[in-house]
Amino acid sequence: MSTVVRSRAVELRSDAEALWPFLTDTERLNRRAGLGTVEMTPLSSGTTAARYLARTSIAGWPIEYEEMPFEWERPRRWSIERRMRNGPMRVFRMGCTLGPREAAQPGTRVVFSLDIDPRWALMKPVLALVADRVLGQFEGLAREVDESLVASGPYPFQEPRSPCASVGLAAARDGLLREGVAAEQADRLIGFLRELPDFDATRIRPAHVARALEVSQRDAVSLCLRAVIAGLFEIRWALLCPSCLVPSQKLPSLAELGTEGHCQLCDLRYGLALDRAVEAIFVPHPAVRSVPDVVYCIGGPARTPHVVAQAIVPIGQTRPLVVPASPAKLRLFVRGGKATRVEVEEGQLDHGDAVIGVDGVEPAALVVGTSGHIDVRNGSDAELHARLERTDWIDEATTAHDVSMLAEFRDRFSAEILRPGLALGVSRVALVFTDLVGSTALYSRLGEARAFGVVSAHFDLLRAAIEPAAGVVVKTMGDAVMAAFRTPADAVRASVAALESFGRFRETEADARDLGLKVGMHAGPCYVVTANGVLDYFGQVVNTAARIQGHAKAGELVLEESIAAEPDVAAALARLAAPEAFRAHLKGIEGEVPLVRCRLP
Repeated sequence: MSTVVRSRAVELRSDAEALWPFLTDTERLNRRAGLGTVEMTPLSSGTTAARYLARTSIAGWPIEYEEMPFEWERPRRWSIERRMRNGPMRVFRMGCTLGPREAAQPGTRVVFSLDIDPRWALMKPVLALVADRVLGQFEGLAREVDESLVASGPYPFQEPRSPCASVGLAAARDGLLREGVAAEQADRLIGFLRELPDFDATRIRPAHVARALEVSQRDAVSLCLRAVIAGLFEIRWALLCPSCLVPSQKLPSLAELGTEGHCQLCDLRYGLALDRAVEAIFVPHPAVRSVPDVVYCIGGPARTPHVVAQAIVPIGQTRPLVVPASPAKLRLFVRGGKATRVEVEEGQLDHGDAVIGVDGVEPAALVVGTSGHIDVRNGSDAELHARLERTDWIDEATTAHDVSMLAEFRDRFSAEILRPGLALGVSRVALVFTDLVGSTALYSRLGEARAFGVVSAHFDLLRAAIEPAAGVVVKTMGDAVMAAFRTPADAVRASVAALESFGRFRETEADARDLGLKVGMHAGPCYVVTANGVLDYFGQVVNTAARIQGHAKAGELVLEESIAAEPDVAAALARLAAPEAFRAHLKGIEGEVPLVRCRLP
């Protein structure tokens, strides 16, 4: 039975790199082309690379097919094959290539192609008409994208866009004003939500808000949290696969987190580190805007922009994966978790070989020249898909740990805690412990009420030093404070500011003149738990930070020598006197630990 083969070429003025993010965004392309929504059911790992059983309809005809992984080579081509289980087609293949225009004209020649194997000969004319209609729609969308890029015109994927409810928006605006949001900023946030296409509205990232409103990402997170309280947004927690970086699940509360997630796209189980695998996202409140959370396509290259090439590798066969034209750090990843490191360097051989076996990928590392390729051979017992992905890709996710570093999240979202007994890791956190020297004598000298006022004022000045440095007070313990920061440099900046402001406090507050502030800091991997109803930290790093603080004297910051030597930490320490090195025994750590003592000038 003959195959329906159709193609449509279009000459565009934009270059391939500019067109690639749009012409690979198959979720949006399919929406705009008027194709039907798709219901995806995960398939268990078998002999094929198919990840999902998909159900949709074409002209009212129910269709069921195996969704194969997309194949692509950035920014030159992509293709998809769908193996039908019923309906008028046996196999549906679509592809797109981006190449130079004829006669060396600037721009790109884009060719969309469709190959359809009919199940019945009588359906061939009908399928040919369907193919021509789909290709015509994609050609029109490509021209629309090109026009937008050349003329800096409107974003080509604004539709579909569900309307906002005026009553709900008005109530949310009033709520934002009550939360202290300036009227102009509240109106800009509401305008951003009004103009957001449906697909984007199902996963609003603070990074997108930051760009739209021209604020820092931290300020955008704060604004989104206030929008939740005002009734404009709702918060969700997405589980991010560490390989494809695509959300594998959305949860309404941190309390519903377990210890691991599973990505069907990568057939990968992964631990739920709060600073890597759990992302805070926002969606419109239903009273403001009802957004259908539907799927049109799940595997297009635009969903994983850090993946430069991907291919299906049949059993016993070899497929090439082309590496970038510039130096890069990559990983050859095979669905299921097998992987090997790839270095792309100038002047190296333009060819490498990798074999996927039952137990892993050989060799353990590869070096390939720029614009070269890797021949990937499948030596396993199942059809696989392999991809080359960048390891230096900077994702825009705002993680659960990022959000927990805001005081307003801890103060206003106290219900967002981990379930009892659950401990989730963070790869690195900087912890600061402070202590008020002379406080015991203060209570004896001034009495309970007056001394408590001094201690409370000292807490206020510590918060004023910690929060502007992107830190948060985790808890107070008597007259001591434990604070957390994303980086050691932030922790040092806050510590220096605290020591300076406490010095001024002693000069202006007569009751505080006999007091001193001492600070200890340490950084490293840690666990987050719920303790006494709040998110807290535990582990060796916590113990070490507390014990380092015990070696500080009034007016000093003490930290480990190796951390003090980090360039950004050293720069933050420049406002203090030259560090004094010393060694000390810390309980629970064998041998002496090299530390440095830093004082105000």
